Amino acid sequence: MLDHIIPSSDAQAIQASAELKATDSDLWNRIDAVVLQGMYATISQDILQLILAVDDTV
Repeated sequence: MLDHIIPSSDAQAIQASAELKATDSDLWNRIDAVVLQGMYATISQDILQLILAVDDTV
């Protein structure tokens, strides 16, 4: 999952990641969800509520 957060600079690893994203979008979306859950778990509830506000913009 670390490659999902901090992309590799190795050309072969970059190609493998791009192929995985293109061929297994379900896995890619699950990894996205895990990363977001980890981020959400480390911030305060007040900030989390601001981030998750419906129809809110940056």
